[in-house]
Amino acid sequence: MSNVDMMMMMSMEMQCTFYSDPHFEFLFNSWHVDSRSKYAGALVGLFFFAVAINVLNYFTSIIESKRKISSHKIQRLFLLLTMGFGRFFYISAIYILMLAVMTYNTGVFLIISAGLAFGYMICPQVKGQENKISQENHYESLKYFRT
Repeated sequence: MSNVDMMMMMSMEMQCTFYSDPHFEFLFNSWHVDSRSKYAGALVGLFFFAVAINVLNYFTSIIESKRKISSHKIQRLFLLLTMGFGRFFYISAIYILMLAVMTYNTGVFLIISAGLAFGYMICPQVKGQENKISQENHYESLKYFRT
């Protein structure tokens, strides 16, 4: 193996231990976090991104429960498409967070974990929401029969 091949293999190796240095490449080769202010900005952005993922998951679950009890085929199709796009963005965002954790930066890992936990706390769980939504739809349908 030539010296150049060895250098390329060494540069392609990945960090496999956590570190706390605020200087690292973030998701792309051109995104360098090279100062404490950029590091703080990246952590704040990742925190809100992680919270937004849980909010997106919450709204997608609500749309899914509305779709299950909807009686109109067109409305069910529209809700199914909306739910599909929501799941696409949810899975894409989770994958981006996974790639951010794979930088093996301790601060990034902890802030993503904190953001996901905080998002879980602020978004109520959807279990039991289906009954509430079906009661609301029942009362709305009764309005049409009263007139």
